[in-house]
Amino acid sequence: MKKNAWILGGIFIFLTGCSALKKTVPYGTVDKKMTSKKLIDSFEKSPLDFDTAAVRLQALLESDRKRQQINLSVRLKNQEIFWASASIVIPVAKVRVTQKGIQFYEKVGRTYFDGDFSLLSNFLGTEITQQKLQNLLLGQPVAPLSSKKWELTYQKNQYVLTSKRSRTPLQETYHLFAENFRLAEQHLEQPQQNRSLKVRYLDYTQVKGQWIPSKVVFVSSINQKQSILTLTYHSVALNEHLRFPFRIPNGYTPIEL
Repeated sequence: MKKNAWILGGIFIFLTGCSALKKTVPYGTVDKKMTSKKLIDSFEKSPLDFDTAAVRLQALLESDRKRQQINLSVRLKNQEIFWASASIVIPVAKVRVTQKGIQFYEKVGRTYFDGDFSLLSNFLGTEITQQKLQNLLLGQPVAPLSSKKWELTYQKNQYVLTSKRSRTPLQETYHLFAENFRLAEQHLEQPQQNRSLKVRYLDYTQVKGQWIPSKVVFVSSINQKQSILTLTYHSVALNEHLRFPFRIPNGYTPIEL
């Protein structure tokens, strides 16, 4: 089971996704006359808009007292494809994620995975789709904020939106920076299943006038067992012509999870 968790963690590392990034931590002061509707309107007035993205980053996974670090070259086609090549000095794995599911292979053990999002959802502690995954990585809510009713509170330099009680088992909390209305944190929790996912956006940078996260920390908790994934973006390029080649080599063995 521990081996499976590390495989899933490795798969998620490979999903993440040119100018060098200059980090900017937003601050600002909250306006206590702000309403939840005005806050959501302000957030949705500046959506992340791009066709493709090329990202170079470093990922660090900490779980079961182990640490795994890897370098990634990521190519992203908006709402359609994640493509990534992972390396530890030399290339060791590739992944492609579409709306249908995940394909992945690694060269050391000559194994591959070709399946849906169910196992990754279990590993992260919340239901995952291609669109939700993209949103988590790029500082966007997993679902439109305008689709629910919220309670608005304040915390230092942040607005805090907490979902009001509903019949759905998922509880959502979003922290937005007062300065630019970008996400500082999103917390997805399913108390009845004893699992949660907290995503913190520690730094942002502007690329072609758009706010892009430059450091993201994922904290997944399932039955009080915690995994932490830290992503540090080194460079991001938007709207370049990109290719997404992917083919599972012959002779590789499917991963049994």
